[in-house]
Amino acid sequence: MNLINTDESAELTIECPANRTFDLTVNLNRDTVGKNYKMTVKKRDDTVLLSFAVDHGLTILTRAVRLLKTPAQMGIPTGCYQYDLVEIAGSAMENVFRGWFIVKPSFTLNDDEAPSELDNIEW
Repeated sequence: MNLINTDESAELTIECPANRTFDLTVNLNRDTVGKNYKMTVKKRDDTVLLSFAVDHGLTILTRAVRLLKTPAQMGIPTGCYQYDLVEIAGSAMENVFRGWFIVKPSFTLNDDEAPSELDNIEW
């Protein structure tokens, strides 16, 4: 018997800075009543680096979900990872979004750490 993949999920690239608060609300354009959602961020070898579930960084809103992690929880290495956001309704599971989860380096310069080239710019 042949199986047909009916996955109609949309691709969405998510970019975020490392070690910073991650707060993203995703409009699903669908009814969320009575459904559950989860999202996982994985390496190519399927090692899970980050997981969102109800009461663990995922809040179900009206027609949307909010994904929230603290800077400590976002302590994954910079890099390009795969993710998927799935909807769970009873025993059925459907991919809603999938794509790249890109963690970029995060840094802040203090005034005394500004590059010396900036010292010569006339403002």
